[in-house]
Amino acid sequence: MPEYPGVYVEEVSTRTREIEGVPTETAAFVGFAAEGPADDPIEIGSLLDYQTHFGKVSAANPLSSAVEMFFGNGGRKAFVVKASSGPRSRRGGAELIGDEKRQTGLHALDRMKLHIGVLLLPDAAYLSETDAADAINRAVRFAEARRMFLIADIPEGAAGKGAAAAMQWAERVARNRNLALYYPWLVAADGKTKAKNVRPPGAVAAGIYARLDNARGVWKAPA
Repeated sequence: MPEYPGVYVEEVSTRTREIEGVPTETAAFVGFAAEGPADDPIEIGSLLDYQTHFGKVSAANPLSSAVEMFFGNGGRKAFVVKASSGPRSRRGGAELIGDEKRQTGLHALDRMKLHIGVLLLPDAAYLSETDAADAINRAVRFAEARRMFLIADIPEGAAGKGAAAAMQWAERVARNRNLALYYPWLVAADGKTKAKNVRPPGAVAAGIYARLDNARGVWKAPA
């Protein structure tokens, strides 16, 4: 193209730009487990894989319950990070987020070359309302920087007080296009004892994301 003094020409393509879809069929779970290597992302393709690496599934263990609900609702592949922790009383948001330099906790995912679509921190739903908000705000910044989508739950303390309290708590969390908060909690019946178990819904949503991604493609909204 000829150039003239004082005249600058910029060519602009008139082609329609394609929207790049971010696959959500692969999820990452970061939480506390009874067994398994700490701060090492492990790929699993079933609930049996989880049990092989991290121990039995228990309603008392949020991470195991979340993985169970993910696969039970259509999930096919996930990566699990067991966060480093001390005694049960010291298992908090700081341990879930971990350390960026040492690549512990959530930051252990930086060791992976494979892109993760959806991120969950199941144990955050059982932290105090203040700690849960802090953990989610830190996690969504992590997710946004790495083009992940964070699925989180209204914590147990706020969720148990009703919709008004849940909405009030949600105001503590920064609005972000890389984050979805789910409410209310779900009531699930135990197949053996028929007891009612109340569980956060985020992992169920993640399983549905994955199921629709595989069946319809990333263009189909989970809603």
